[in-house]
Amino acid sequence: IERDGVLVLSTEWRAAAARELFFYLLFNGAQNRERISLDFWPDSTPARVRSNFHTTLYRVRQALGENIIVFKDEKYCVNPELDVWCDAHEFESLVKKARPLPYRDARTEDLWFHAATLYQGDFLPQLEGDWVIDYREMLNEYYLEALIALGECARARQDLGDAIKMYKQALKVDPYREDIHRL
Repeated sequence: IERDGVLVLSTEWRAAAARELFFYLLFNGAQNRERISLDFWPDSTPARVRSNFHTTLYRVRQALGENIIVFKDEKYCVNPELDVWCDAHEFESLVKKARPLPYRDARTEDLWFHAATLYQGDFLPQLEGDWVIDYREMLNEYYLEALIALGECARARQDLGDAIKMYKQALKVDPYREDIHRL
């Protein structure tokens, strides 16, 4: 994470939960305190949850700025007025833009290529919450989709060597996919 072009050091977070709360709101959108509390501290007492929540929120704001998390319409969210760029969001956007386009269209291959290039491995591998695992699996599937689509684009332009290369790369990600073996 960078703030105003400067890397936010792990020591600035003061707790892993603060960084995870920021990611949670960034990828899950606006959430009320009850939902956040259930996902972060499901077995804690109400008093402990209240303390944990406010301390964690304070630490996020200390690391990234007072205006990063806002309370709006009874929910907490990443301030929509801030310019936040995220590789995972960009990756999702490219996949969604490429899907409806035909494989023979040059724009299609370009979108799939940029999407596949953005994918740098498992999403937030240091976190293990249920919300992270689900998102990680979705992005992994999108990456496979991008590799297969790049193979299909190569096939559409009659470059079978490049197509096979893309399918083999997809098999490295998921060697048990019979549909990819057939391609």
